[in-house]
Amino acid sequence: MIDTSEVAQITMVSSKTHNIWITWFLIVIIILIALALRLPGYGESGLWNDEAIVAAMAEQPFPELLEKVRRDAHPPLFFVIEKFIRMGLGFEGWTEAGVRAISLVFGILTIPVIFLIGRQMISNRAGLLAAFLLAISPMHVHYSREGRNYMLLMLLVMLAMSCVVSMYRRPNMRTGFLSALVFIALVYTHNISIFILVPVGLMLVVFLLRRGDKESLSSLGVTLGVSLIGVLPWLPTLLSQSSRISKTATNGSGPIEWVQPHWEKLFPFQVPTSLAAMSHGSMPPVNNFVYEIWWTAWLALGVSAVLILAGWRCRTRWQEPWSGYLLVTAGLGSLILLFIASWIGTPIYTIGRVDTIALPAFILLVASGIQATEVAPGHQPCLKLITLLLPKSELVRCPGRLLGRAAICMVLVVILTVVSIKPIQTEMNATRGTKNKNWIRYFSNFTAKGDIFIVTGKWWTSFEYYLPRFEKDLHLVGFPSGREEHPNWLDWSVYKGDKLAKDADAVARKVAQIAMEENSMVWVYPGRVFAGIGIMEFGILLKALLRHMTPVTLDEHPRIGNKQYLAFRTKNPNQKGNQKVDQVPGNVDSELHLLPTWFETARELQNAGQLSKAIPYFERIVELNAEYQSAEFWLGFAYQKSGQSQNAIDTYIHFLEHNPDDVQTHFNLAYEYMDGNSCKNAVVHFNKVLELRPSYLEVHLHLSSCYRTLGDETLARKHGNIYQKKQ
Repeated sequence: MIDTSEVAQITMVSSKTHNIWITWFLIVIIILIALALRLPGYGESGLWNDEAIVAAMAEQPFPELLEKVRRDAHPPLFFVIEKFIRMGLGFEGWTEAGVRAISLVFGILTIPVIFLIGRQMISNRAGLLAAFLLAISPMHVHYSREGRNYMLLMLLVMLAMSCVVSMYRRPNMRTGFLSALVFIALVYTHNISIFILVPVGLMLVVFLLRRGDKESLSSLGVTLGVSLIGVLPWLPTLLSQSSRISKTATNGSGPIEWVQPHWEKLFPFQVPTSLAAMSHGSMPPVNNFVYEIWWTAWLALGVSAVLILAGWRCRTRWQEPWSGYLLVTAGLGSLILLFIASWIGTPIYTIGRVDTIALPAFILLVASGIQATEVAPGHQPCLKLITLLLPKSELVRCPGRLLGRAAICMVLVVILTVVSIKPIQTEMNATRGTKNKNWIRYFSNFTAKGDIFIVTGKWWTSFEYYLPRFEKDLHLVGFPSGREEHPNWLDWSVYKGDKLAKDADAVARKVAQIAMEENSMVWVYPGRVFAGIGIMEFGILLKALLRHMTPVTLDEHPRIGNKQYLAFRTKNPNQKGNQKVDQVPGNVDSELHLLPTWFETARELQNAGQLSKAIPYFERIVELNAEYQSAEFWLGFAYQKSGQSQNAIDTYIHFLEHNPDDVQTHFNLAYEYMDGNSCKNAVVHFNKVLELRPSYLEVHLHLSSCYRTLGDETLARKHGNIYQKKQ
C-alpha cells in the first residue's frame, strides 16, 4: 500500500526546491540586467571633484589618510576600503574604473540583499519585484557608477532593516552582536546615517521592549552596548566635523555652502521632492544632486504612491505585517528627520544625495503594492485601488475576470520600466569629471617639470590624481593656504581683515623661492569656473605675485592668451623684490598679460549691474587693445546702460569704423539715437540692420515709430504692417 502522505510530502519538497531554483534563476537574470545598465562607460568619464578626493586620499599612506579623513566631512570606512583596493590594483590599475569598482560591487550586492529582505518582510514575489525595481532605479544606477560611499551606505541600511526583523523573530546574543556590527559600520560609512539609525533604532527598542521577555532584553542590551563601544572612538571627530561644517556654512563657505540656495528654493517641499527624485521617472543625480524634477518623476511618484497605499492595506498578508511600520519609519521618517534638522540648524538636505538612505524602504513599499494586485479575492479593495491607475474601460472594470491580476501587475511594472528608460540613458551619457580631466591634460601639455601651479579652486585632488598619470611632476600650492588642508572647502572666517593679503604674500614668496631654485614658471588660472575664489580675492593674489615675480608676456608664451592662463617667472636680480603695488602696474607687457582677467572681471561686474566699476576696466582694455574680445562694444554697452548717451554713441561709432557689419552695434546705436529723439540718424542704422539681417523683426517696429515721428506715415504704416504680419 502506498502511503499517500509520504507522496504528498515528497511532492511538496520537490515543488519547493523547484521554486527556489526558479527564484534564484530570476535573481541572476535581474543581476545581469543591472550589470547591463551600469557597466557601459562607467570607467570612461573622468573623476569629478568628490571622486578625485577619494582617489587621491587612497594613494596616501595610512597615517596621512586617517589624518585627512579627520579633516574631511565623512567617516573613514569607505576610504579605508578604497585604500586596500588601491594597494591591490597598483598605480596602473588605479584608473577611473578602479576607483568606481567597489561602488559597482556594492550596488550589485544590494540586489540579492533587497530580495532577501523583501522575502523576509513581505513575500517571495515582493522580494523579486523589489530586486527588479532597484536594478532599474535611476538613482541606484547613478551611485553604482560613482566612486563614492553611497552604495555602501545603501547596502548597510538594508542590512540594518533586516537586523531589526531578525532580532524581533529570533532575539539572541548572536543576532544582537551582528546587528551592532551593522550599526557601527553605518556610523563609520557616512555621518548622515544618524538619520536612519535613530528611527530604525527606536523601532527596534519599541518592538523588543513590548515583547519584554528575557531573550529580547538581553539581545537589545548587547546591541546597544556593543554599538556604543564601537561608536565612542569616532564620536569626538564626528562632533568636530559637525561643528566645523556648521561654522563654515555660517560664514558662507565650507563643504555645504552650496546647499543653502537650493534649500531656500525648495522649502518646505523637500520631502515630496525627494520622493519624486527616488521614483523611476526622475533624472539621475548630477554631481550628487537632482537639480530638476521631470514630469515623468511626478508621474512615477503618483503610481508609486497608489501602489504603496495598496500594499499598506494588504500588509496583513505579509510575512511580518508589523514590518510595514519599519519601512515607513525608515523611508519617510528619515526624510522628515533630515528636514527638521536642516530647518532648525544648518541646511544639509540635498535632493538625490543624503536622501538615498530612504531609497531601499521606498522600493520595498512600491514592490509590496505591485504584489497586492495578486492577493486573495477577499482583498478586492486593494485590487480596485490599483485599477484606478489604468484606463477606465470594461476590460479594466472587471480585472479579475477579463484582464487578470497578473496582467495588472505586469502593466504596473512596465509603466515604471518605461519611465526609467530616459533617465538611465541620461546617466549612461553623463561625462561627470571629463571636463576636469581634459583641462588638466591640456594644461600639462605646455608645462615643464618643476613648474608650480597655484590651485585656487576645488581642483586640488584632481591635479593630485591626474598629473602623475600624465607623467607631469609639478608643484601644487594652494591659495588660500588652507586649501591644502582640505581642497574642497575653506573656513573664510580665518582670512578676515588683512589676513588674506598676508596669506597671499606668503604664498607668493613660497612659489617665488621654488621657481628661483628650479628655474621654473608659476601658473595661475583666473577663469571663473575653476578659480573657486572671488574677484577681490584673486586680485589680492595677483598683487602679491607681482610684488615678487614678473608676468610672462603673450609673446614669450603663446599658450597664455588663448586659454586665459597667467604665468610668472622670477624677477631679474637687479629688480627690487618688494616694490609696493597698490594697483596693477603700468607696464604695457604686464597689462596685456592681464587682459583676460580684466575682461572677465568687467563682464561679471556688468552682469551684476555694477556698471560704474565695470567701465574703468573696459576703458583700460580698449586703451591697450580695442579689438580684444570686442571690448569696445561692451564699453559702449556699459555707457548706454549707465545713461552716458553721448559716450555710448561715440564708442559705438568708433567700433563700427573697424567692424562696419556688426548688426548688434548698429541696432544699439540706432536705439540710442531714437531714445535721444534723433530719429533721422536712427533710421540710417535701423535700415543697415535690415540690410545685414532682414529677419530682425523688432527693427520694423522701431522704424515704424521713427518714420511716424519724422512725419512719413506711408513708411510708418509699411513697417508697422510688416511687424504685425510676421509677428
